[in-house]
Amino acid sequence: MDHFVREYGSFPYSTFKLCFVDDAPQLVQASASITICSNNVLYPVEIIDFLYPTTRLLTVALTSQWIGINIVPRKYSDMWLVIGLSHYMADIFLKRLMGNNDYRFRIKKAMERIIAEDISQSPLADQKMDAPISQSTIDFIILKAPIVLFILNQRLTKPANSVGLQKVITKILLDGMSGDLVSLSTSTFLRKCEKHGHMRLDAFANQYIFGTGVPRFHVSQRFNRKKTVIEVVLKQLPVNQRPAKKLTKEMFVDEGLKHIDKETPVQPQHLFTGPMTLRVYDDEGTPYEQTIEIRETAHRTEIQYNNTRRAKLKRRDTAVFTNGDLPIAGDVVLSLGDVLTSPEDFDQWKLANWRDEDYERMGQDAFAWLRIDADLEWICEVNLLMPEWMYAAQLQQDRDVVAQYQVFSFHSTTNESIKYFAELKESAMISTIMIRTLMDERYYYGIRQEAAYVLAKVSSHLS
Repeated sequence: MDHFVREYGSFPYSTFKLCFVDDAPQLVQASASITICSNNVLYPVEIIDFLYPTTRLLTVALTSQWIGINIVPRKYSDMWLVIGLSHYMADIFLKRLMGNNDYRFRIKKAMERIIAEDISQSPLADQKMDAPISQSTIDFIILKAPIVLFILNQRLTKPANSVGLQKVITKILLDGMSGDLVSLSTSTFLRKCEKHGHMRLDAFANQYIFGTGVPRFHVSQRFNRKKTVIEVVLKQLPVNQRPAKKLTKEMFVDEGLKHIDKETPVQPQHLFTGPMTLRVYDDEGTPYEQTIEIRETAHRTEIQYNNTRRAKLKRRDTAVFTNGDLPIAGDVVLSLGDVLTSPEDFDQWKLANWRDEDYERMGQDAFAWLRIDADLEWICEVNLLMPEWMYAAQLQQDRDVVAQYQVFSFHSTTNESIKYFAELKESAMISTIMIRTLMDERYYYGIRQEAAYVLAKVSSHLS
């Protein structure tokens, strides 16, 4: 309560009450100044599994008092905005409560779920939306709406003279407290964003709010030694190449009503446009960044890269990944995953080193690794082909938890394995990288979990 009052202004009511009821039909039901919760939300202190979902559930119940109860949607098609803003505000608080790594990791995981589920879905601001609204539709709005607001904030804060959503939300809530704003519409919200952000949002809104589907990119990269640039080609793949979503019991009624009404399916967006950040890293982890503007299905760009101090790759007796010279303290490479390096560890865990031919190829590489959409401005599927040692360098040297996770979420599809390392055949080196990631407590725990999942698939040689 203290956080929200400081950030967004006075609480709309004189009191706030949480009432827990046995066997309530809903886990949480918010009303003016009171939230009725099921006793099932409560959990004993020794069970920590429900810590995050329950905390988020109760936080959203509180933010709903500001927007959702005091300010309501103007029409059913504006419901996404009220739901999205209350969840977005809750996520910002949870970022402060649980840390930036947890926040960014969950954002990236939610993006993956959207990529998998946003097939034949209705737009967020669906003009045909009417009561009764199915629970599956509500669940999808809860999933997608706050992430759309997140990437909107990323784009709003890109220009130097622009402000993010924080100021827009504060202005909306102040208008609500003064009585000037009782119901909120999508058009009003977008106008306020354009005013404070000093940019037009027509394309963004048409793609992510009034449109449906997500973009898919196939990315190829090549270093041009003569021009000392990295040539990158991004191809936006046709949306009709995505597999059809399988019918489930949750979506059966919605699909049946559409069939009875002979409703024409919403056509997904065929071209997504907007700014995208490309970032290339040298051997010391120094980034070279470039922002491009995607305007067509195939985009070709060049990233200037003048790192001429590429040192000869040195062999090490340990399997610590050293793609070039890294800052060192004594004999310890300042890199994540530099555990289990003794000869005894090698024997006990059956670890491996890179092959001689791998070292030769590493020495020929001009850069350490490349990231696409480094600032998370897109909800998109990216297929970027790089050698496995570049992904290993990204996992071990990039401190951004999203960069580490992108090693595992190489690309996302609905019915296929999404793990890059898990797609590789049995490999002692990949298993070594995964074991070290799993056993290094400096990694965020979600990354260690992902390493365990991959290890279970590629480590049969260890048995």
